[in-house]
Amino acid sequence: MHKEDCFRIGTIVKPHGVRGEIILDSNTPEVVENIKESVFLEIEGLLVPFFIDELKALSSQRFRIKFLWIETEQKARDMVGCAVYSLNEELGLEEEDFAQSPKLLVDFTVHDIHLGEIGVVKEFIENPSNPLLVVEHGKKELLLPIHPHFVVKIQPKLKSITLNLPEGLVDLF
Repeated sequence: MHKEDCFRIGTIVKPHGVRGEIILDSNTPEVVENIKESVFLEIEGLLVPFFIDELKALSSQRFRIKFLWIETEQKARDMVGCAVYSLNEELGLEEEDFAQSPKLLVDFTVHDIHLGEIGVVKEFIENPSNPLLVVEHGKKELLLPIHPHFVVKIQPKLKSITLNLPEGLVDLF
């Protein structure tokens, strides 16, 4: 399994109770709610599958998950800090989903039609008047507007977004 084939849905933040349950923190609750059977945890750089026994929303961004075969608090505690992924194809996300919910673009590579590759999306800042993507560009962070007029193409399978940014915008940083 490769990260390129997966979508990061969140991070395990703490154990819950003594039965081996965990708390998942996610910026994409609409994605977590679509998960059916399994997820992948990044452990020592590898994606390891875990099967879900129970998944329950605790709030808009927190979920309680009980994995099969994880029966103790200590086993759950060992998972704290692990990134959690789901297969892109299992989520059934379409290009329109990414356009309507830009926070799904985290970990996508950003390209500009004039400049080529700019960097990787690290965060989405939800601002009603001017939503922004935080893009890692070398050792700098760029704040790029994610206005519909700037979006040329979103390719979920390639984890790529192509923009047509105003001339000179990237040079400001």
